[in-house]
Amino acid sequence: DCLAADLSMSAVCEAFEKVGSNRTADLASLKKLAATCAQFCRDCAKACEKHAQHEACKDCMKACERCAKDCDAFANA
Repeated sequence: DCLAADLSMSAVCEAFEKVGSNRTADLASLKKLAATCAQFCRDCAKACEKHAQHEACKDCMKACERCAKDCDAFANA
């Protein structure tokens, strides 16, 4: 469950990074992608929370929580 969430989150975040770095996307579309990335990060953090006793899952959960916060801030700016 957490591995699947992690793989999906990584793919969406990578897409956001690629689209954002090429500087050709319009801002409205980029904000929508950021909001989508935030949701995938929250889903991943929730899945990792179930295994937070494992250091890797705990670290991933915290990173996803930070990423979701940052993506939400961009999406809502």
